[in-house]
Amino acid sequence: MTRPLTRDRQLRRTRRAEAALTALVFVALLLVGQRPDWIARYVPWITGGLLGLLALGTGITVWQYRVMDEFRRVRLLKAWAVAGVVSFLVMTGLIAWAAVGWAGHGQPAALARDVPPPTFTLTDLYIPWTAALAAYLLTTAFLYLRDQRS
Repeated sequence: MTRPLTRDRQLRRTRRAEAALTALVFVALLLVGQRPDWIARYVPWITGGLLGLLALGTGITVWQYRVMDEFRRVRLLKAWAVAGVVSFLVMTGLIAWAAVGWAGHGQPAALARDVPPPTFTLTDLYIPWTAALAAYLLTTAFLYLRDQRS
């Protein structure tokens, strides 16, 4: 007969799983860092591995959340909220910085025309920035409507 797991034991188990996943990612990064030519050669395997690690990480996060007590849940949600706000502000700052630099702000007119458009902004920053803004607005609207109904 097995004894039931207490909340602390369950949380320790999830933390061990998280540590194992972190070690696995670290080893994978070391391997790819040692052999960068593997990236081009094994793109489907690396992509599948990254998607698998993303799924495992999401599963472990959900598992941890289900095991946590209310105090730990609130603390985790506040940490995610702060991380989201900080990343949104950093992306906004980088987009604004690129836009000001692209406009040639503070440069003579002859040099301002030679500044190439910031291609990294649209591909690497603008899409996640838009997704973060949309997620925030949709979540706020959903919570507002839910609170109005109850």
